[in-house]
Amino acid sequence: MGIEQTLQNILGYRFSFQFLSADSSVNSVNYQFLNIYSKRTNCVKTLSFTERQALFSLRPPLSFVGQGKFNLALTLVRDEIRFNNEKDLTSVITDYFLDYNNVNLRASFNGTRKLIYFDFGCGFAASDGIVKIRSYPYSNDELMNRFFLDWLEPTFGKRLFTRVKVSNMRLTTSFLKRGKILSPGFLVSKRISNNDIEIEYSNSSNKEELTGSRKLTVPFDINSSIVGFFLEDNAKRMVLSLLLFEDKIFLDTDNNPPAFTDFESLGYFKLYRKGVSISSLFKFKKAVFEAGASGYTFTSKLDMRTPVLGYFSKILPISHGVEGNIDNGKAHFWHLSLQNKHNFLFFKDVANISYSYGCLTSTVNGEAKLEFGLVSTPIHGELKYLIHLFDIAYRISLPLESLGIHFMINQFIPFVKRLDKSKIKFRKEYPDRKISYKGGFKFSISIDFPLD
Repeated sequence: MGIEQTLQNILGYRFSFQFLSADSSVNSVNYQFLNIYSKRTNCVKTLSFTERQALFSLRPPLSFVGQGKFNLALTLVRDEIRFNNEKDLTSVITDYFLDYNNVNLRASFNGTRKLIYFDFGCGFAASDGIVKIRSYPYSNDELMNRFFLDWLEPTFGKRLFTRVKVSNMRLTTSFLKRGKILSPGFLVSKRISNNDIEIEYSNSSNKEELTGSRKLTVPFDINSSIVGFFLEDNAKRMVLSLLLFEDKIFLDTDNNPPAFTDFESLGYFKLYRKGVSISSLFKFKKAVFEAGASGYTFTSKLDMRTPVLGYFSKILPISHGVEGNIDNGKAHFWHLSLQNKHNFLFFKDVANISYSYGCLTSTVNGEAKLEFGLVSTPIHGELKYLIHLFDIAYRISLPLESLGIHFMINQFIPFVKRLDKSKIKFRKEYPDRKISYKGGFKFSISIDFPLD
């Protein structure tokens, strides 16, 4: 979880091949803080999105004399993700915590003729929170208010009680066969995530069968697959890799209707993506240079409706919907990174800078399904974004007799420019507000200590 995984997903998978190097037999304790995103309005902090992570990794020293080295690592991770916008000048506010716990088991056998790698992880989270609605939308069109917008507050109220449940499972296996000059290998990775969001609210509309405490359940599943091929030279100074990936996301709804007068489901959303990532890694003395490219295509479809909001004249049920899709979604990116190691007095430091450049385009179509003669303007347009991303990292280490202490800072710097002329807008301008944004900063400290 976190900003790094999110950025890697947007840019296309860039799988780490660190398992090609033998793990050192040390324990490690790590703490890191991420300021994912923050916002200030008129010099007042109005939104913060942060992540705190505590990690403990146990690596017992295991070896087989004359056969090779066997490495085993058990890692326990606790994530706390918090989103707070209670001081923001917006209609929907919350202060929400999500505590995520993960267990990861990694094993590798590094022999003279082959390398076998196995990585299994599972995680879970369950958190409760309250979403407050300060105000609902209104329109200058009186018919829109009368047959739609005026019904929203009686239906949902101003406090939504939410519960999020997250369950993840990830499995990665890899095999490398050492040759005289080059060593070929392959890997297979699978991730399955089953999640549920429960929303409880109070209905006070004009139909007795619909009123009282109501619940909406939103299950969504993520299914991701990666197949990779890589090639390493025997001097361990070069790695070439080719990755094929596929993602499937499906979101459903269970309206838990109290009577036959309401819908059992409020619709669905699905997204499909497939792509490829190519990378090359070169080591020269204390420097590591990496270059690569990634690209993918994606499509999505949305078909959602409101529950029955009430009854006009206590006879005609009121419900509206929306359907839309993304077609011809394409993205391609180029990646460059440089890492260099130095020694200064008692310290060892590592500096890393990476740059990614690419373009994301898609065609968006949408249409509201309104009743009672209400009319809306269909959405149709092409979105095109130019994306630059810099990742600057610096790590300084203090090696002691039996300990290693490491400090690291990261700063992600994105530049996103919209190139299309579509009338679709995602952000409203407020001339009377001075708004500034920050984010993408990470700080971590870790301590390594051997077992023997």
